[in-house]
Amino acid sequence: MRHAHHHGHRRRRLGAWLAGIVGLAVVGVLLYQARRIDWHAVARAAHDIPGPAVALAAALALAGYL
Repeated sequence: MRHAHHHGHRRRRLGAWLAGIVGLAVVGVLLYQARRIDWHAVARAAHDIPGPAVALAAALALAGYL
């Protein structure tokens, strides 16, 4: 079983996996810290962020998993 030919693709997939793992770790830390987060301040900040920026962030997050 030789996988030498797929090494480049495998490395790209590994990067996607790492990005996903890092993202999950960040989410986990945020959830862990959630008890100490001032959610009203977060909500105010979210209202200041334009919709397109949120959509772009979501698109980038999705792209990382694909």
